[in-house]
Amino acid sequence: MNLRQNKIFVVGLYKLLLKIQVYYQIGILVLGVAYKADVADLRESPALEIIESLRGRGALVDYSDPHVPGLTLRDGTALSSVALTPEILRAADCALVHTAHRA
Repeated sequence: MNLRQNKIFVVGLYKLLLKIQVYYQIGILVLGVAYKADVADLRESPALEIIESLRGRGALVDYSDPHVPGLTLRDGTALSSVALTPEILRAADCALVHTAHRA
């Protein structure tokens, strides 16, 4: 996805989620943040911009990626990967599969 497509995706996703949950912050779980499957490479990963855009709209964003234990956004915010458990999935309003790792 290019930068324009990222923005279109984020805006569309957020509008859809606002129809479901208007008055509360929306919890989004991003599954996989690496650039491609089964590696820890974040270079040019669209996930970073997607996370930043969703957070900028007030979403509560967590991510789970067995290959990327931690990351830092452009604003200096440090995020840590959460364990992918049934409880974490149930707590999210939306699960976004970004990178489908085998693990």
